[in-house]
Amino acid sequence: MKTALTLVTLLCLLPLSMMAQQDTTDAVYLERVHEYVLNADGSTTYTYSHKLKLLTPYAFSRAYGESFITYNPDWQKLEILRSKTTMRDGQQVESPFNAFNEVLPRPAANAAPFSHLKEMVVTHTGVESGAVIDFAYRIHTKAGFMPGLMGKVVWGDRMHTQHQLLRIKVPVGTDLAVSWVRDRLTGGGPEEV
Repeated sequence: MKTALTLVTLLCLLPLSMMAQQDTTDAVYLERVHEYVLNADGSTTYTYSHKLKLLTPYAFSRAYGESFITYNPDWQKLEILRSKTTMRDGQQVESPFNAFNEVLPRPAANAAPFSHLKEMVVTHTGVESGAVIDFAYRIHTKAGFMPGLMGKVVWGDRMHTQHQLLRIKVPVGTDLAVSWVRDRLTGGGPEEV
């Protein structure tokens, strides 16, 4: 009887602990979409978008006030599709022209063969607790840069995600091989699923 009462008490407290855990997160992805397209000419197009709700000052001052996109301008063309913030009061703030800055990616520093790589730093404006960042970009890659349609999508990121979609499009009649890899939390490298 005592065991059953303890079990019922724990089950009643579980939703409270889950709510407390959600309250401690800094931001919530309301939506994340990854789309990979293999074009008939062998080129590829990757489109990414997210709607991210900021919950704490840390989220916009340290963690999510900027987005970083690394690309190779010799082979790839970057296009920012959307970068706006809906503030807590409903006002929408578009990112101004000076919110988009190309820099050398940090891993390419002191590595002359990689000094042509670019990283677009997008600074989100109008950020505050309760604001939602609506951001999207597209990278078009010329044929021959990669051996096939390739990409990496992380599921179970450090922030809560309410809705995540992975869309893959290939020409009719194209064989598609998909590989899923799960990274283990306790070392040992990736594990194929």
